[in-house]
Amino acid sequence: MYLRLNNYRCFVSASFEIPSTDFIILDKNGSGKTSILSAIYSIYTGKSLPSTKFPEYLQSGQDYFGISTDDDWFINGKISASGRVITKYSNPSEIKDTVLTYQPSDNYWLQQSRVSKLSTLDHIISQTNKEYLKLIASLDKVCKNKLSSLKESNLSGVTDMILVNFLGQQILELSKQIWSIRWDFIYNIKESLPQFSSMVQSPIADWQIEIEITGANGNKIKIHNLSKFGKQFGELSSHSLGKMKQSDEVVFLVNKIKIFELQNLDQINFEKLWQRELICEKVLFGANRDDFNITNGKLKIEQILSRGETRLFVLWVKKLGIDPKETIWLLDDIFNELDDEREQFLMSNILCGCKQIIATGTRCSLKNLEQRSVSSMKLE
Repeated sequence: MYLRLNNYRCFVSASFEIPSTDFIILDKNGSGKTSILSAIYSIYTGKSLPSTKFPEYLQSGQDYFGISTDDDWFINGKISASGRVITKYSNPSEIKDTVLTYQPSDNYWLQQSRVSKLSTLDHIISQTNKEYLKLIASLDKVCKNKLSSLKESNLSGVTDMILVNFLGQQILELSKQIWSIRWDFIYNIKESLPQFSSMVQSPIADWQIEIEITGANGNKIKIHNLSKFGKQFGELSSHSLGKMKQSDEVVFLVNKIKIFELQNLDQINFEKLWQRELICEKVLFGANRDDFNITNGKLKIEQILSRGETRLFVLWVKKLGIDPKETIWLLDDIFNELDDEREQFLMSNILCGCKQIIATGTRCSLKNLEQRSVSSMKLE
């Protein structure tokens, strides 16, 4: 594949040959490695690299950027009259593979603020679950609408309670659907932790995941001892459970329902909650306000893992439930803080069997990963 860049990050106009095999762009800092990697991501997905925005890609003093390939794939960005960057994307031979990324900022995933940490988790889940991506986008839109109503109500002193209840009910229903998917993913992490513990020296086999759900009054409720509930999350009622036999699965389901009963979500008083939100001037309830921690009861996992182990953990979480044969990995500065043994371990235990690996870095000791420089990929 030939990749052409115009007014994109550090390149005014440049073309590159992108191999179809595994390779690493090994070059000095500032050479344009990450620019090429992010352009490949955008060509595959039509989106900007996670944690970045398209306006950041535009060269200073320019009003457009362009990325294209010899296969008629392209993504262009142009500054509109309102000052926003509007993009246009075309991918005639749509890629069906899963594109997974690693960026240096991922190393701090579990140490980030609640909002950033949950946002990263949501991005990981949405890479393989398009339904989840739509739910998150819908929840974000409803919350913005409610925040706008909050501001208008504070200014005018008038509240449309029909709208308040409607928006509140929308947030509730979307939150239930989001946790149906989010819960199963987090449970999968919990069940697989013993597997990951064999990859590192730090003892984490008996660690648990603690989830904080936002209650109806904006308070936090901690949920321990995760059990697998599947897609029935939020769909069963206490009445229907009463007719079922008492088995382990029923106990699991009862615990799941209790998450919502504890918050009184099915009898939530949206008008009372609205009064608190008016005072705080923010939306207090919804799945976007939740949190999770991996802990042994005393310490969090990020306090125990080394930097190299944290890097392996992030990559390991991203690959859970993924078919490696349909996965393309785009890894930015992946090997810079890994020793030779851990580099090989990463390739053999996490990245093995995938469709393609495209990495960048300033060092790499692996002999079986083709090394390229920015200049060697450049076309005249």
